[in-house]
This record gives sequence, C-alpha cells and structure tokens, in this order.
Amino acid sequence: MGFQLQSELDIKFSEVKFWTDSMIVLHYIRNEKSQFKTFIANRISTIHSLTKVDQWRFVPSKENIADFASRGVKFNIDGVKVWEEGPSFLKKPKECWPAVDIQGPEPHLLELKKTMSTHVMIEESTVDLLINYYSDWTRLLKAVAWLTRFKLYLLIMRSGRTDLSLQMGMLRVDELNLACLNLIRYVQRILFRKEIEMLASDTISKVKITNSPLRTLNPMMINGLLCVGGRLQISSWPESRKHPIILPSKHKVTNLILQYYHILEGHVGATQVTATVREKFWVLRGGVAMRRVIKDCVYCKRRNARPIQQLMAPLPPSRIEDGAYPFLSVGVDYFGPIMVKHGRSIEKRYGCVFTCLRLRAVHLEVAYSFTTDSFIMALMRFISRRGYPKEIYSDNGSNLVGAERELRKCLQNWVQERIHSDLLRKGIDWHFSPPAASHWGGVWERMIRSVRRVLDALVKEQPLTDECLETFMIEAERIINNRPLVPVTDDSSDLDAITPAKLLLMRENVTELTNVLSNDRYSKRWKQANYLAQVFWRRWSKEYVSLLQRRYKWTQLERNIREGDLVMICSEFSEKNKWPLGLVQRVLPSKDGLVRQVELRTRKGILVRDIRKLCLLEAIDGR
Repeated sequence: MGFQLQSELDIKFSEVKFWTDSMIVLHYIRNEKSQFKTFIANRISTIHSLTKVDQWRFVPSKENIADFASRGVKFNIDGVKVWEEGPSFLKKPKECWPAVDIQGPEPHLLELKKTMSTHVMIEESTVDLLINYYSDWTRLLKAVAWLTRFKLYLLIMRSGRTDLSLQMGMLRVDELNLACLNLIRYVQRILFRKEIEMLASDTISKVKITNSPLRTLNPMMINGLLCVGGRLQISSWPESRKHPIILPSKHKVTNLILQYYHILEGHVGATQVTATVREKFWVLRGGVAMRRVIKDCVYCKRRNARPIQQLMAPLPPSRIEDGAYPFLSVGVDYFGPIMVKHGRSIEKRYGCVFTCLRLRAVHLEVAYSFTTDSFIMALMRFISRRGYPKEIYSDNGSNLVGAERELRKCLQNWVQERIHSDLLRKGIDWHFSPPAASHWGGVWERMIRSVRRVLDALVKEQPLTDECLETFMIEAERIINNRPLVPVTDDSSDLDAITPAKLLLMRENVTELTNVLSNDRYSKRWKQANYLAQVFWRRWSKEYVSLLQRRYKWTQLERNIREGDLVMICSEFSEKNKWPLGLVQRVLPSKDGLVRQVELRTRKGILVRDIRKLCLLEAIDGR
C-alpha cells in the first residue's frame, strides 16, 4: 500500500515509516539471514524488495489506529479525531516515539527451516596407506611382510598361544609371497566383491556372472583368490600358469606389479612384458595397462625421447630483400684445422668463411690461429676487400663471442680514423646463434662442406705452405662462386645458369684487356654488361628466390614449448640416459610467434638452447 500511494500521489515524501504492533512481524522483517518456510519467505521477500528494514517501527496496540478498521470501535468524537489525526506521539519529536529493543530471531520459531548437515569421515585402512605410500612393488611387499610379522608378534604376546612361531631376523621368501597374496586378495575383495560372492554362494548364482567383465575367463576361487578358469585345466603346465590370478586394469597394486616386471625384463615393449606377466597374473586389458605403465616410466621417457621440433621459420629479410651491394648481410664461421709446413715444423691454420646470405657468394680467409685477434684481422681483410657489412651472423663460438666484445671496443677508435662517420652510425649488428644449434647457421655450414670438398680434391693430403694454402683458398673460392644457384636444364634456349660469381662481377667471363681499349667497343661492352646484370637480377629474383619457398623439413606446426616444461638437454659427450635435465624458465619466441629458443634453469645455471637440442619429458599442461 505504501509503495502504491507513493507512485499514485503527486507528493514527494521526504521520509516514509511503517508501523506495526506485531513483534513477530518485526522479528521476521529484521531477520535477513535465516531461511523461513515458503509462505513466510515469499512475503518477507516482497517486503524487503519494496522497503528498508530501518523504515519499520513498533507501535503499541492501544495506539494503533489500524485496529479501528479491523476490530471495530464505538462511535464518538474522540475516536473520529484519532482516526483523522493519527496517534498523538506523531506530533512529538522522534525521540518521544515508542521504541522497543528487538533482539535477534528466536531460534525455536516454527516458521524457520530446519537445516541438517552430515559430515562423512572416510577412514583409510592401513593397507591403503601402505599402497599409496610406496611406489615400488618390492618395497611394498617388504612393508606388508614386516607388518604381518608384527601383527603375529602382538597376537602371540596377547593370547600367549604356543602353537604360533615367530620368525626372527631378515625376511624370508615365503613371507614375501604371503604378503603378495594378501595384497592381491585385499584388492580383489574391493573390486570384485560381487563376483567373489556369486562364486562362493552356489552354482546357480554363477549364471549371473555372465554380466561381469570376467565372463570370458570362467573365473574360479583358488585359496581365496580369484583366478582364471580357462580351458587349460588338463595341461601339464604349472598351476600358476594354468590359472593365473586375476588383477584389475586400473589399480595402484596392478601398476606396481607391471612396473616391477617391466624393469625386470629390461624396459622392453608392452607385448613381451605382458606375456611374462601372464605366467602368474592375468590383468584385465593387460596391453592397455602395460602401455600406460611404459608411458609413465621415467627411464623409458629419457631413453626414447626425441628432440623437439617446430615449423621451419620464415626466411629473414637479409635472405630475400634486395640490398645495396653484395655481402651486406654476412654469415661467418671457422673450419679446420689445416696442417701447413712451416720450416721443419707442422703448424695449424684455420679457414674463415664469409658467405653472403642473399647471393650465397663465398669469401675465404686464412686465420693463422684460433684466437680472437686472428679472427679480427681476418674480418678486417674481408671488410677491406668486400666492403663494410651491415649484419654479421655467427655461431656462439668462444673466439667469435670474444671478437664481438673486443671489436665493439676497437671499432670506435678504428672507425673514427678510417671510415666515414655515416658507417660509424650504422655499425655492425652481430647476431649469435643459440649454443649447440649449428642448424641456425645452415647457410655457412653448407658452404664449409663445399670448401672442404674442394680443398680435399686440390690438396690430396700433400703438405702445404702458407703461400700454397692462400692460393688454394682463393681457388676454392672461385670454384664455389661459379656453382649454379638453380638447377641446370638441358634446353639449349635457356640462358646460362646464375652463379654467385656472375652476380659479383656483373659479367659472364673474364675479358681480355685489348678487347675493351676501343671506345666504341668499350661502350658496347658496358651496355652488354649492364644488360646482363639486369637479366641476372631478374632471373635471381624469379628462379633462385622461388626455390627458397619450400620447407624440406620441419613442415608440421607443433606445440610451443612453455614455461615450466621439463626437458632433457641433448649432449654429445654423455649417454642418452645421462643427459642433463632442465626446466624452461623463459621462452624466446620468433617473429612468427613460434618458440624455437628457450632459456633453461639447470643444475649448472641458466642456459639458452634451441628447442631441437631438447627432448620434452613432462609438459606443464600434462600433454
């Protein structure tokens, strides 16, 4: 009614109060926590949705004018006046209004819903505690055997029975066998209770066992154990083989037994281990259970682990975009040693290969030692002959890492004196491959193999001098740069194959000096060279770059390695089952969002490795 009056009247009320002379109603309204029966709860919910609790107040019954309408009253002037003006206390300040201290709801009210709660306590048996505690079948058997012996000791001490003998000293084989049978009997009574009761009752009830997963095994009870009946009763095999003990497929005891036989058989496959187990036990769905155990075997995981793979990364811009000049982006690596004759002694020399990532051209230098200084000098010779590179890619070799540190210090002084300030502003961007990830440098590694093949063909195990070695290096450089970049066809109408040498020299062959002395002939030769250069670049863009489109390996998109994954680090210096473990601490995704490099936390510190040198053992998401 109050809500309806406020909505119908064009009067704004500053405050609205509701009065009742029922203490029970006030208890109901002020109780916002207890759950009432449906009839009371629906009406209290309506009151709470339209009004606030503090709007309700108590009025004594003798001053409640609503009783005039509900109970009736004799007609007199005073009654009419009270009905029109309301109770007299409304004309007084609020402090004089009737007040009553309303406590919380009565706990014994019949309208309150009775709530009942039940606490269930599951008491785990001692055998279950032992089964869940141990992860090795032999240790579990020993624990149960010791517990059985202690139980027998308490029985003798309490009852004083002299017919029982207590074994002393170490455990015996018969005690372990008894522990095994007791454990299996305990498991069977839990999981095959219905079948055991049917077999123990009478022969008629055995018909009901046809609805059991054991129906094809024709089960039977032998010494309190559920065994396979089968069709081999009249064979000459041992009883344990004719009537193997039935085990459930999914139980901790079954897993421990299968794990024991798996280790006993030398971590062989599921078929062989299952055949060995069936000489004594018959595991329901044994092949599936055995494969599950092998899948969880840590030793098998480490032995059968395979390196992680990921989709081959897109080619970087340095491999496909046109540059201002050759050798703008360079890959560098060492190879050797090469033995040279120096006087009467034999010394080691090393080859330093610089390859243009865009043209696949090669520049070879001789390094006289495997030190940082020797590499820096080889790099300076390369820069003087081929120009200043913008990017250098290399393996994470110790000499190359040191060269990068020293080179950054030396270049500041060296460049200020020798090179234009613009080149100093550009500097050299040095990119290192992850440690132990040689495939990141496949561009220069392939060139090293070609250089070795040429050197082996030229040297033929003959002793070299430094002068001969430098000559052979340049000859090898010429031969490699003359190799075709695209397959050569038999069609006579095709132009000559593109080679790195033609792209570097901008000509097809070396021209005699006398042929270019004439101005007219020189102009024609220059136009021809310019034309050939344009043809070469167009063919290079169409033919060679298109060959880089295909992925010849790592063609499948795989799961990204994640932080928290447990991996095994491949090592060439130890056996596979002794490879160190690492935990992925941080992933280093490539530009395409795929992870090909990670940061690992190991026993020896933090390492950065390529994923193809890692074997995933346990994923953080369990996959």
